[in-house]
Amino acid sequence: MRPRIIANQIWQRTQPYRRAILERIPVVAWERLAPKDVLCFNYHLVSDTIRPHSHFLVGKSPAMFERDVLWAKKHLGFMDYHQLYRLRTGFKSTPENRALVTFDDGFAECYTTARPILLREGAPAIFFVTTDWIDNGSMFYEGKIALCLSELAKLGHETLKELNLLPTLKARPVRDGANPLTATVRRSALQLEHSSSEFWSLVSVLVSLSDQDEPIIDWLCDELQIDTQSYLQSARPFLTSSQIRQLHSDGFTIGAHGRAHRNMNGMTPRELEAEILTAATSIREVTGQASVPFAFPYYGAEIDRRLLVDISSRNPRVGLFFDTGGLRTDHPNVINRIGADSPEGASAHKSNLPSMLRRNWSFRTSWNR
Repeated sequence: MRPRIIANQIWQRTQPYRRAILERIPVVAWERLAPKDVLCFNYHLVSDTIRPHSHFLVGKSPAMFERDVLWAKKHLGFMDYHQLYRLRTGFKSTPENRALVTFDDGFAECYTTARPILLREGAPAIFFVTTDWIDNGSMFYEGKIALCLSELAKLGHETLKELNLLPTLKARPVRDGANPLTATVRRSALQLEHSSSEFWSLVSVLVSLSDQDEPIIDWLCDELQIDTQSYLQSARPFLTSSQIRQLHSDGFTIGAHGRAHRNMNGMTPRELEAEILTAATSIREVTGQASVPFAFPYYGAEIDRRLLVDISSRNPRVGLFFDTGGLRTDHPNVINRIGADSPEGASAHKSNLPSMLRRNWSFRTSWNR
């Protein structure tokens, strides 16, 4: 057997042990071994409570988020979007390994909960907003499913059997890979308890639905007498235009996160450009920003970086792009982010950002600058 083949086999077989060792290397050592221009942490929802529309979201409490901000402030220091833009476009003027906080989707808690903490600690942030949801104009399909599950959880086994919802739900077309989130991840996020097998059979179908299944999701809402428009107006789950303008006035950057949070990886170049430009224009109309950064819903790893460069070069209104690849090295126009929502290992007295950084730095794809 050739030495290179043997070496590759040894490398593969020892991978679990190597990762365990690498994850123990302190953050301060990684900052020297594989420095980054920015350490970007991404959140979605910071809240003490789970509301009916947010059963799918795993997030940190305000106390946990504040601990994250305090740790980043003390150990890393911050970088704002404008500094990052100058750095990535050739005008390096800030130290490396600085932290940048981002939020995706545009939930109201960005304003009511995260904003006061960020302002108090002087932490810059980018809020990436899904533009169709501004002023609670429409409900995310996952939010509709969460509302349905909340209602179903109130019903007993016999009532669920009488409704006979499963045959219609199971009759929908099967689309392999249509849903960017796995059923396992979604089920683990549910904070519902029910003893009925009928209920959990419904859950197993509902968590597999995607945005392409919205007609049948709307049908289920009707069957359960859920008025999503009324819920939007009463619960106000998303940011309003006035809140977005205030965030911008506070000095935060407002970015675009697509129009309706569609997975963009399968879009044609024309569809992709239209999605980016329309969402960026909507943000400009609210904030007056000259340039708007864009974060891909779910992830954008399959999107051709050359196409993104072409789009931004022809459209100055579009700023840098943000993805979800941790610390993986990417095109200079694309900044990858670490998902920081998980409360595992976090508390009001301890941040789990150091362990997240060590875990992400342990991947070889994170070692190039």
